[in-house]
Amino acid sequence: MEFKDVFSELRKKFGFSQNELAEKLFVTRQAVSRWERGETVPEIETLQAMSQLFGVSINTLLGSPHALVCQSCGMPLGDETFARNQDGTFNEGYCNGAGQTMVLQWIALWKKWWSSVFPICLETLMRHGCI
Repeated sequence: MEFKDVFSELRKKFGFSQNELAEKLFVTRQAVSRWERGETVPEIETLQAMSQLFGVSINTLLGSPHALVCQSCGMPLGDETFARNQDGTFNEGYCNGAGQTMVLQWIALWKKWWSSVFPICLETLMRHGCI
């Protein structure tokens, strides 16, 4: 999807007229109309305001042109998994911790399985600080 399609869909989903949305974003109604027709794309500050207003990432507003992954754990990122900055905006570089939680759960399961299969080996490895 292109920005114009995503933007138009979100505006209608939230029930805003072009005038109402223009007021909320501190732009003219003509600017909103040009965005919906695909003639122009808003500046980054306006995209950030839209992101907060609609509760979606800038990447989503732009039609998800990039596949994003968490810089910490490598988990694929989407609007449901983005971390949030202190001001409530999306942090499109990191996940909300769900990826780390999954890794920790996997490690716990692995330790449980390993300890049931090889209890003596696990004890030795732990004693020597390997795990």
